[in-house]
Amino acid sequence: MIILFIALLVAILFLIFENIKLQNKIKRAKALAECDPLTGAYNRNGFISKTEKVLMGSTQKNEYAILFFNIKGFKVINELFGIEGGDDVLRESVERLQNSTLNPIFVARFEADHFVCLMRQKDLNYDKLTEMCHRIYVRDDKKFNFYGRVGIYLIADTTKGVSGMCDRAKLAKDYIQDDFAKPYSVYDINMRNDFVTKKELTSELSRALDSQEFEVYYQPVYNLKTGDIASAEALVRWNHPERGLLMPGYFIPIFEENGFISELDCFIGNQSIKFLQDRISENKFSVPVAVNLSRMDFYDTKLQETMLTNIKEVRLPVGYPRIEITESAYSSLVKNDSGFLRHIKDMGIKILLDDFGSGYSSFSSLREFDFDIIKLDMGFIRQIGVNKKSKKIIRSIIELAHEIGSQVIAEGVETKEQADFLTAANCDFVQGSLYSKPITQQAFGELLDRCQIIEQ
Repeated sequence: MIILFIALLVAILFLIFENIKLQNKIKRAKALAECDPLTGAYNRNGFISKTEKVLMGSTQKNEYAILFFNIKGFKVINELFGIEGGDDVLRESVERLQNSTLNPIFVARFEADHFVCLMRQKDLNYDKLTEMCHRIYVRDDKKFNFYGRVGIYLIADTTKGVSGMCDRAKLAKDYIQDDFAKPYSVYDINMRNDFVTKKELTSELSRALDSQEFEVYYQPVYNLKTGDIASAEALVRWNHPERGLLMPGYFIPIFEENGFISELDCFIGNQSIKFLQDRISENKFSVPVAVNLSRMDFYDTKLQETMLTNIKEVRLPVGYPRIEITESAYSSLVKNDSGFLRHIKDMGIKILLDDFGSGYSSFSSLREFDFDIIKLDMGFIRQIGVNKKSKKIIRSIIELAHEIGSQVIAEGVETKEQADFLTAANCDFVQGSLYSKPITQQAFGELLDRCQIIEQ
């Protein structure tokens, strides 16, 4: 009987110990499932789980904040220092965040170079946060400056759950205006509304094209010496059935971001060519029209092939269809090395470099390609009469352009003082509200008709 009792006791104890071992294994497995193996911080699942428990146990949920971090230019770090160097940066970033004045409750690596932390709002010092975002990484005698970008969600509404809060912090990060001056942004409801609007407008593009909601406008370009209309720039407006007339600055960046800009650029190009063809076939006075191409267009080889084919089929005087590209667009084209720009120039299409002087490699662009016309960035023009240096810079650019065989258009001319200076500086053409704002196709046609009557 005693032996039986002892055997039963041993069996019970064995089961208890096995159960404890099993529970420990489950706990370890759960811990591993919530842990990022590279940095030792929580992963996404772990952060959400732990943060939910903290918020559920708190009566003052609005005392907390969620911060979403990412490393700007992390790809460069991997290229400079290799994968091991990149891993070091990730680990050090977690350690630096954990030991910072933010006093984070939890730190997690969501994915790649994206981190989040839960902290108390009272510990949020924006000056310290800005300092923390700048880092210098040294490895193998190489030094690299890199910066963090931070989106902040001050917890006020818990109905979206922790995952939704993290999404709001991430969204705030995307609205940072200046990475260097202010590498953080605090979420507000306007960001969400703007984000929703962007998604809605993107989804409406095809319908808008089919419904002919987009309208091409033309801004005349005037010859400074003669005062005549020399050419025009084709622009676009969106006659939205609910939102009214939308300016390109509102929707163009959205379409560039989402990869739909090429469809719109093709529409503008086709409309402006048809406008010119119709006028020429009716023996009406016409001028060359320039169409803007986005930098995203130069990643689309199919689009480039289509454009080359269409240009060959166009029956217009040499130099009438024109292409405007920005410095950033030209940089994209150079990277792809497709020869597209050279092809269309050889076909008699004039190439304009837009917003000259607004970027860092404007003069490099002039060295690499023979642009027919250079368009001075309006930032220079607005400084005429304000900044003495601007006048000297403008004169120098005009002289340089003429020396290399290019003509110059000054954009954004709004005052007689600006026009008088540009005339004295031997600028070729002007474009701006002093002469004409962008006008509808019908109004532009009527303007050209009046010019024809005057000439006759």
